[in-house]
Amino acid sequence: MRTWIIIIITVLLSLPIVLWAQEEAQKTLSLEELVALARQSSVDALIAQTARETGHWQYRSYKADLHPQLALQGTLPDFSRTFSPITQPDGTIQFQPIVNNNSALNLQLTQNVGLTGGQFFINSQLQRFDDLERDFTRYNGSPVGVGYKQSLFSFNPYRWARQIEPLRYEASRRKFLSDLEAVSLQATAAYFQLLLAQIDYEMAQQNVANGVKALEIAQLRFDMGKISQNDLLQMKYILLNARRALADARQDMQTSFLQLKTFAGVEGSSLRVQEPQHVPQLFVEEEIALKEAQKNKETWLNFQVRLLEARRDMNKAKSEGGLNADLFASVGLVNRADHWNEVYHNPVDQQMITVGFTIPVVDWGRNKARVMTAEANQKLTEYTVKQDQQVFEQQIRTQVALIESLRTQVEVSKEAAELASERYGIAGESFAMGRISITELNIAQTEKDSARRNYLQALRGYWETYYRLRLLTLYDFERQEPITASETDSFD
Repeated sequence: MRTWIIIIITVLLSLPIVLWAQEEAQKTLSLEELVALARQSSVDALIAQTARETGHWQYRSYKADLHPQLALQGTLPDFSRTFSPITQPDGTIQFQPIVNNNSALNLQLTQNVGLTGGQFFINSQLQRFDDLERDFTRYNGSPVGVGYKQSLFSFNPYRWARQIEPLRYEASRRKFLSDLEAVSLQATAAYFQLLLAQIDYEMAQQNVANGVKALEIAQLRFDMGKISQNDLLQMKYILLNARRALADARQDMQTSFLQLKTFAGVEGSSLRVQEPQHVPQLFVEEEIALKEAQKNKETWLNFQVRLLEARRDMNKAKSEGGLNADLFASVGLVNRADHWNEVYHNPVDQQMITVGFTIPVVDWGRNKARVMTAEANQKLTEYTVKQDQQVFEQQIRTQVALIESLRTQVEVSKEAAELASERYGIAGESFAMGRISITELNIAQTEKDSARRNYLQALRGYWETYYRLRLLTLYDFERQEPITASETDSFD
């Protein structure tokens, strides 16, 4: 009888447990497959792509401002019907009817000068005046005119844009890569959340099956007088707890699946994830990680942009508070005629030059306050950038140290899980032979489940740290190369 009991319990404890009845119909994804899917289909990935396109077109807009601009301006028509007071020779006033129409066209080519902040222009103008009350028409125009406008002492936005905008554009390109790596990190967290829920469900199923068989054995041993009724009741209680845990595990698994499905855009009503078969063996040096982060990460470009913007604001505050002068100069040809085509026959020279200036006399310290505010903001920006750099570097150092610790934890916890599983098998045999109590069997089962979860938690921590390092440095330490996304750089 004892031999028969040992054979039964050994076979029962070694039976594989099938998770779901529809397992063959379910979609199964590895971690790499899920990450790739999330980077393509998740809402966060689509948002990242849209932000990348926005940055691209903003830069295109800046570049377009550096090229010549051709515009046609016009007024067609400018009609007026009114009465105007006219003083007569005898001093009286008569209100004469005035009905006229003014029309104008101006074709102008402009070119901003980034070095000085001025603007060159070439234009051609034509004006028409119609006196509808007296029925006559006159034309006035400038066949060609060339001029230059320049603010002599004011703030030059083009100078600063030339330094800031390329950095901002490159930062937007790198930000897109960082956003995708953030998606990978979120997908990894969702993946392991579902994997742990699956494992909990599997273990809960196994525990229920083992509990049923163990209760049968306990009942048999009770009938033989080998155990007490208290031991039999304890086994029933354990089985009830196992069934409750199975129901909880099923609910957690369904919730984790829905969360993953919502995030990654997975189709279907069910999904299984595979336990990672490959664990990247990373040996990360702290100095290399910091160096690659400085080369690849948009955070460092954003630091430079913030410092440049603070210097720009300081320059603007100083420029706008003192002497301001505007220069306007133009030369060209002008003419007037009764017919439009006569405007272009034998035009005469035209020259214009204007210099306007503004000198603050009394401003009650307003300019000084603006300058001092800008100076304080510049210092504050420098301090906060320096602090943010230190925080960012510390994040990298922390992850580098953590990846070393987690690699050891994965190895140790995997071995512990294997030992706990083997020990539980031996405990089952010992319980069947009456060598250990139900409590000791339950302890072995709990330790087996805990060791299994500890291994998966260590594995989760390792993979999340791996993707977090990629996010912080935009560097693939497994392949030892910077992270790129050439397929996204298809803008012209």
